[in-house]
Amino acid sequence: MTEDWVQHDLIAGDTHTEIQQGFEVMGYPVTALHFGLRNDDMNVQWATVRAGLGISFMGEYISESDPTIAAVLPMLTLPVLPVWLTVHRELRTSARIRAVYDFLADSVRTALEKSAVLSNVLANGT
Repeated sequence: MTEDWVQHDLIAGDTHTEIQQGFEVMGYPVTALHFGLRNDDMNVQWATVRAGLGISFMGEYISESDPTIAAVLPMLTLPVLPVWLTVHRELRTSARIRAVYDFLADSVRTALEKSAVLSNVLANGT
């Protein structure tokens, strides 16, 4: 892994330290001094990146929305994270809410399955 990231401020969440822990596991201990901004609002983090104030950790669907943003560590293999679809229990009895919930559940599942297949194809070249 390139160490060029050390030359930049990092932008990450404030209350969640997974990014910091991930760097430590990879042998790159980072301290609070490496972070130019710690904020739990993803919109603020994204605006900060777009303003050129540091490096952050975004989903590809976000970073690919702006052609002026470049991936810094695209070679890193990241863990698969769970996706939760939730609704307040009182809303489950509403037919309209249930229809939207079921649609989203099916659509998200299908998108994730397609993404997994595409990732396997790209990783294995088959």
